[in-house]
Parts: sequence; C-alpha cells; structure tokens
Amino acid sequence: MRHTLLLCTTAIAYFISANQSYAGTFTDMLHEVINHHPQLQAERESLEVTKTGVYEAYSGFLPTAVAGYDKGKQQIKFNNLPKTDESTTNKQLTVTQPIFNGGGTIAQIGAAEAREEAGTYRLKQVSQEILLRAITAYADVSEKQEVLLLAHEKVTALTHHLDGTQKQYKAGELTVTDIAQSEARLARAEADLRDAQAALEAANATYKRETGLEAAQIDHMPPLPVTLPKTEQEIMRLVANHPALITAKENERAADYTIDQRTATLLPQVNIEGQLNNSNRTSQPGLSEVDQRAVMLQVKVPIFQSGAEYARIKEAKHEYARAKNQTSDINRQVLEAAIREWHDFNASSKIISAYAQSIAAAEKALRSVEAERMAGTRTVLDVLNAQEEVYSSKIAMLRAKTRYVVGSYRLLVATGILSEAVIPANA
Repeated sequence: MRHTLLLCTTAIAYFISANQSYAGTFTDMLHEVINHHPQLQAERESLEVTKTGVYEAYSGFLPTAVAGYDKGKQQIKFNNLPKTDESTTNKQLTVTQPIFNGGGTIAQIGAAEAREEAGTYRLKQVSQEILLRAITAYADVSEKQEVLLLAHEKVTALTHHLDGTQKQYKAGELTVTDIAQSEARLARAEADLRDAQAALEAANATYKRETGLEAAQIDHMPPLPVTLPKTEQEIMRLVANHPALITAKENERAADYTIDQRTATLLPQVNIEGQLNNSNRTSQPGLSEVDQRAVMLQVKVPIFQSGAEYARIKEAKHEYARAKNQTSDINRQVLEAAIREWHDFNASSKIISAYAQSIAAAEKALRSVEAERMAGTRTVLDVLNAQEEVYSSKIAMLRAKTRYVVGSYRLLVATGILSEAVIPANA
C-alpha cells in the first residue's frame, strides 16, 4: 500500500512540476479568450442591454414635459355675417409628475435590477464554460502531440524489430511466421500513426475554434489551478454561490416582481399635471393674446378593463412558479455535478498511480521476454505482445493525465470558482 501511494505521489508531483514552467503560454491563451472570445463579447453586450432596463424602470419616477407650437390661418363665418380671416398662434407646455401608479414603478425597478443581477451571474457562468472549453482543447492538443510521438516511437521500434527478425530469418533462426507477425504489427503501428496525425489535426482545429489561436506553441499540459476544493464540505459551501444557481434565484425574484408590476394596473393612478398655454388671434383685438396656467391633480381609478390585466397577472404567477421550480432543479443539478466531479477528480489521481505501475511492470516484462526469446524460451509474438503492452500503458497514462488536469478545471466549473482560481501563481 505504501509502495502504491509513493508511486502515485511521485507520478503526480513530477507531472505537476514538469508543467508549471510552461504557464506563460497557457495564461496568455486564457487572457486572449477572456478578452476577445466572440461569445463572451456577445454576452457582455447582452448584459449592457439588460442594464438599460434598470434605467428605463427608474424613469417611471421622473416627470415628463411636452411642448407644442401651432401657427396657421383660419376662416370663420357666423350665420349671415361676412367671413373673417385670422392668423392664430398657440404655444403649449405640459408637465406631468407621476405620484402613484399602484407600486408599478417600484416593482418594475425591482424586476429590472434582478434581471441585471441574473445577467451578471450568467456572464460569469458562460465565461467559465468558455474557459473550460479552451482549457480542454489546450490539454487535448498536448495529449494528441504526445500520442503522436509515441506512435512515431512505436513505428521506429517495430521497424528495427522487423529488421532484426529478417536478419535472424536469413540466418535460419526464425520462420516465415515470425516475419509475417512482425510485418503485421508494423503495419498496424503505421495505421495508428496516421490516425494519431489525423487526431492531432482535429485537435488543432478545435483549439483554434475555441481560442482563435494557433496551437503551434503548445508542448505540455496546462498547469494545475492554484485553488482547488479540499473537502466535500467545502464543495457544498461553494455550490451555494454557484453562478448558475444565483442566476436562477435572480430570475425567480424578477418573476415575483413582475406579478406586482402587473397587479399595479388594477390600482388607481395619481399624477400632478401643470399646463402653460399662450394663444394669439389677430381677429379679436381685445382678446388677441391669452395666457393660461393650470395645475391639476389627476386621479384615475380603473373600473373595467376587459379582463386582459387579470390574464396577464395569472400568466405572471405561472411564470413565477416555473422560475421557482427551475431554481430547485438547478440547485440539484449543480450539487450533483460538483459531487460527481469531486469524486472523478480524486479517482483520476489513483488512476495515474495505477498506470505508472502498469508502465513499470510492462517495461520490466518486455526486458524479460526479450532476454527469454534470445535464450529460445519465448517467441517473436511474445516480444511483440510485450511491446504492445508497454505502448498501450503509456497512451493510457497520457489520457489519465489529461483527465486529471482537465478534471481539476471541471471541478472548479462545477463549484463555480473557475474565474477566480484559473491563473497559476507563477503566471
């Protein structure tokens, strides 16, 4: 057990230390994604649109002023009197100050501020998801590069093996079967090499799509994040403030305010209105100019509104119930995702340890089989199988390392803290 733990610790410590010196390229990529990713830019613009709703809501407290100006001529005829032509000029200014609208403005402001808060946390959640995609693409390119190197190494080793087998065949030490088996393994290795090349090209394309950058400078796995949850209790605490959950709660709050906003249409409306009017008529010398000033209190009480308002209130209540249920569902989702990623991340470190042992054992077995074949107690096929076991274990180790590193960032997304913890300390 102590031997297994030592192997696990050594493998992970070596892997982490080997990668930390390459943080610069990785963090440059992250800054590029954060600052220029088009989806993030679109989300930021969407948040700005949401903020304008707050300004619009507060305008409900402010007065409105309307100025009017009319000038023209008109013809007037009374009974049998002759027609009279006159010029008229009217100037008007009306100022309306809302006093009470059933609490609609207050509810509208509350709903708008809740939507703005939801938009802020949605932006945070989207940024984490985009960063995770970029990190995953970065790690995938690194893995595919290492797999390609192993594939080259495997083809080279099997080529040398085939050459040696052919020499021994000519010396009468081996059979045609041994030659055929070596050729078959080499052909399969060459096919694997082509497949590894295609996989790397696909990974490069995905990386460019996710980051807008070329993958030429990637040569190692991303470094581990600075901050990682250490206990399940800490995960539970972090999940309570997960951006997706806060977004859902703010949308629920906005839906609640919407009920009040629509209910306000059934309540009295109170305004103060001030008017200034100036009229000038040339046909009435004694009354050629009239100034009128008025201040009025306007009270409007809805009596019957055809039922449409009640339908909208009912709709708002159903929307609130839906938002409330969505909050409960998202709470379950983020909790389940965080616990799942936590256990997967812990398991991945043990998997690295297991593959480290597998590689050590496979390499030892290969050396033994090669010695035994030289002694005549093993066949060429035994050597080929032992070589295959070594390369399979090495490829499995690469994938385990990718799972370990990407899993650390997936854990941060699941707990909602990726944006705070993503940049390594030495970046």
